[in-house]
Amino acid sequence: MRAHPGRGNVYNGTMPLLMLMRHGKSRWDGSWKTDHERPLAPRGMRAAAQMGRFLSDTGHQPTTVISSIAKRAAETARLAAESGQWDCEVVLDPRLYGGGPDAVLEVVRAFDPTVECALVVGHNPTWAETTSLLLGGASLRFPTAAIACLEVEGAWKDLRPGHTDLRWFVIPRLLEATS
Repeated sequence: MRAHPGRGNVYNGTMPLLMLMRHGKSRWDGSWKTDHERPLAPRGMRAAAQMGRFLSDTGHQPTTVISSIAKRAAETARLAAESGQWDCEVVLDPRLYGGGPDAVLEVVRAFDPTVECALVVGHNPTWAETTSLLLGGASLRFPTAAIACLEVEGAWKDLRPGHTDLRWFVIPRLLEATS
């Protein structure tokens, strides 16, 4: 396993890990013109940072981070990466904003084969639907800033429904309850 500066080990298993993270709690009280521009609420900022630290503390630092272009998702990805001290950039992809599970699969299938651990940040209901699809029918309630970690059977390019296993699912309130 590779060590991350100042943190635990980076995942180096035999199968790639796909982590799907829903954006943090967003604000509803502002004057932005579109849903796309809606920012994170203070609670969402804290949760994004907390989840980034959790990933690093548990050795699950992603080597690839892709986010929806929506402001609240991009902020979530950026805050998680900064708090977790990850060595990768956050790439924004317009397909993850309103594209549905097919768009998510398209993005993930294009990952470089050397990527061992990837984080994709986006929205519900797409995240619940994508997780269900990849697990072969499971149903998860996906609160804001939650992360589902899926172990992918085979290569990214071959990702298909029913060919992942749920490794873990963590919500911010669970981490708050244990700290």
